[in-house]
Amino acid sequence: MKTKQLTEGSSLFLDIVRALSVQLVVIGHGISYCNIALWAQPPSAPYMQNIAVVVFFVLSGYLISNSIFYKLSTDINYSFRTYFIARFSRIYAALIPALIFIFILDFISIRLSPNAYLFFDAFNLKTLAGNILMLQDFPLLKYLHLKLTTFGSARPLWTLAIEWWIYMWFGVLMIHILRKNKRSVFSIACFILLSIVPAYNLFTGRGHGLTLFWLFGVLIVLTYEKYKQLQLSPYMKLSLLLLILLIAGVRIAYTNEAYDPIFAFLLTIAITMGMDICSGIQFHKNTASIIRMIANYSYTLYLIHYTIYDFILNNYKNETNSTSLFFIGFIVSNILSLIIGYYAETKLTKWLKTKLKAKFS
Repeated sequence: MKTKQLTEGSSLFLDIVRALSVQLVVIGHGISYCNIALWAQPPSAPYMQNIAVVVFFVLSGYLISNSIFYKLSTDINYSFRTYFIARFSRIYAALIPALIFIFILDFISIRLSPNAYLFFDAFNLKTLAGNILMLQDFPLLKYLHLKLTTFGSARPLWTLAIEWWIYMWFGVLMIHILRKNKRSVFSIACFILLSIVPAYNLFTGRGHGLTLFWLFGVLIVLTYEKYKQLQLSPYMKLSLLLLILLIAGVRIAYTNEAYDPIFAFLLTIAITMGMDICSGIQFHKNTASIIRMIANYSYTLYLIHYTIYDFILNNYKNETNSTSLFFIGFIVSNILSLIIGYYAETKLTKWLKTKLKAKFS
């Protein structure tokens, strides 16, 4: 399949969406933890953090599949090993530092306020190891009488395991199963094993269909060029985008459920149109730098913000009001994520990828 790389404008649009979405996650968890802005929480409104998760999975499906399709069409030597090294470096270079941070902060929280800490059952080496291996909420573990949840206060990590197994499943499918002359008994066996989590989360599981939403992102890759051939006027594109967003808003207001396939599909259309509208836009250099900076630490922010809020609420809720605690948590989460993410998501990721390529390629 021939694919085209993103233009600068389209790439920055996706970074804007990613940066805004992760801030929605932080805000959503923050107001829930601090019990403020009740109008923005169930039953008055769906969890905004769930809307952001839907966006993340659509974006992930688009970016990963677009990368695979492009590499397969331009590099005859592209292999699953190369793909795995790239995904492993991206995920684990930030995950391991985040888990260390979560362990330290939870440990301090337990020492300071043991009666306030709510996650003792998940704060152990077994759960930590399970999270490193992406086995949290793995469907088959219940048949082995094992239960692994997310480690300690790191509640958002449940989505990470789902996404990891989708990465592996889709990579084997595209690179080994469907690629000519690459089928083997071993690759098919691996594909079946790797299909467990994606299949389970296709229409059910936590998130009620996150694999389906991820595949909506793949659909963008498959239809984007056809959509651009419609040659709609800028006015028509903007009008249709606003209409789609309006319909999506009406849909979620009616269902009060973010994990809704129709709502997710409408967001997919909106993302597609947004990419096209922004494809020819030239962003100011300083604006682009700020957008990239926020987007570059979004993964770390997603991993550690919940732990920061938990620590603050457990130890300081009697010293100031809930609104102040919310803003303190929001600011501290962003600052610490910016610092940790600078080293983990950029420098450590590049270093690990280079080392693994040199050793295994």
